[in-house]
Amino acid sequence: MQRVLLIGHPNVGKSAVFSHLTDKFAVISNYPGTTVEVMTGICRKGRLEIEIIDTPGIYSLYPLTAEESITRTILASTPIRYVIHVVDGKNTERMLPLTLELIELGFPVILAVNMLDEVERGGIKIDFLGLQAELGIPVVGTNGLSGEGLPRLKHLLFHTAPSNTLPSSPVIPLTPHSKQQQHYRNRAQEITTHHVDYGPNLSPWTILDTILLHPIVGLIIGILFLYTIIYQVMGQFAAGFLVDLIDTHIFKSLIDPWFAKITDPISNTLFASLLSGDYGLFTLGFRYTFVIILPIVGVFFFTFALLEDSGYLPRFAAVMDRWCQYIGLSGTAMIPLVLGLGCGTMAVLSTRILETRRERKIATFLLALVIPCSSQMALFVSLLSLHPQAFIVWLFTLLTVFLGAGSLSALVLPGSESTFCQEIPPLRLPNLKRSLSKTTHRLTWYIYEVIPLFFTTTLVIWLSSLVGVFPFLISWLETLAFWLRLPQEFASVFLLGFFRRDYGAAGLYDLAPSLNWQQLAVISVVLTLFTPCSAQLITMIRERGLWWTLVITLTIMGISICTGVILARWVL
Repeated sequence: MQRVLLIGHPNVGKSAVFSHLTDKFAVISNYPGTTVEVMTGICRKGRLEIEIIDTPGIYSLYPLTAEESITRTILASTPIRYVIHVVDGKNTERMLPLTLELIELGFPVILAVNMLDEVERGGIKIDFLGLQAELGIPVVGTNGLSGEGLPRLKHLLFHTAPSNTLPSSPVIPLTPHSKQQQHYRNRAQEITTHHVDYGPNLSPWTILDTILLHPIVGLIIGILFLYTIIYQVMGQFAAGFLVDLIDTHIFKSLIDPWFAKITDPISNTLFASLLSGDYGLFTLGFRYTFVIILPIVGVFFFTFALLEDSGYLPRFAAVMDRWCQYIGLSGTAMIPLVLGLGCGTMAVLSTRILETRRERKIATFLLALVIPCSSQMALFVSLLSLHPQAFIVWLFTLLTVFLGAGSLSALVLPGSESTFCQEIPPLRLPNLKRSLSKTTHRLTWYIYEVIPLFFTTTLVIWLSSLVGVFPFLISWLETLAFWLRLPQEFASVFLLGFFRRDYGAAGLYDLAPSLNWQQLAVISVVLTLFTPCSAQLITMIRERGLWWTLVITLTIMGISICTGVILARWVL
């Protein structure tokens, strides 16, 4: 089967084009780094089939990030029918050098000038026939969101033979030639001058864009944005209202009594203990997973999808770039850090968009140490909002640890500093249908990849309790509770937090009414800074290596306990 590669800068709409060509859903996000893994699908026309490969974003054929390296490797090793170079129609001058380089190396190229809706809104006029004659390759205007121009692109793939069909991929030089690169840039500027007319762009979106990118005003808006997401949406609505509604009025009132009647005939058996004991699959696994954790994760994924489609996240990253430099990161790192507020596992995967190995390690460390996942964060915020003093102590401590650990990591880890290089997509009103589709896609991934680990963890906890290991560990952790000046019964919460961070938060949700604000602040800090969940830990091993993950995990445990002990001496 013949192959076609989709390549282009990050955030030019490759995934949207891929979805239309293959009728296969891909995560379509309005920020760089969406394609953290290579997507493949089949494009069909009648009985004819072509394999479409959606590659990670690439700025040039000489990669800086791990994602760009993947694309170069595919280009250099895969026999192909066509390379579809997808470009943002508003920024053709900046993207055409890659087109010219692909053409000169001998690749059979189709240029897809995407985002025609944004081109029209910006008052830009593009001479597609002139571009086609100038470049000597097919040029198609497309809109990946609406599907405009994609039938013609599909027709070209099946019914137009490449002018330079190759038996194998051309050889790509290992290092760029500076004069040749400058030639491509000059040539791109000349072509754009002749065939692209940039009209005046004085729309309200432009004014809003200027405000959001202002170093001071944009920072204030960013802080308000984080407050709204973390405190109002996740804390007050998701954990405070939604979880309470499901837990109190659905689970405890309807499902739990019904399940108790079913298991009553076997109430004294080992099987009943597995299902409905203190650490049973239903009482612990099902309730924590579907009643407490999943609703919060779903709310975050939907909120995050709306933010992606709006184009705000890259602007937030641009404003934060100056401040991120103090902890060895670029503004681009804000995207995986914010994504970590939803799911740490997905966030660790998204660190591939960062430029250097040093920056990826720092971001992974901070994600594992300080950034709570959506369920953990929402439950903590919901509980702490009842005690403003506890919330202030929790937030101040996390910020202090975040800045301290990040700054120290930047000093200790070798490697060069990162620079902020990122596409700024257009601002637009989010598309509700697309946001719901992305939320469904991510929740499906979450259910298949993460939730089985929840029940596996519950089974391990139950077995440990059955053979006496769990009580032994609890007795040992009672010493930790003593150091933290907490009642001994909270040792079980620490142990649940060791197995899974969100389980610890859910356990605290049940026991919080018996705590004063000082105890609530201490235990919230310790559980937030505790070891990453099992899914995140596995991903860290796969991305960063076993030994590095082991050292980081032990370091995190030490920081968590020491911070808790110090805090307990201060507030209790």
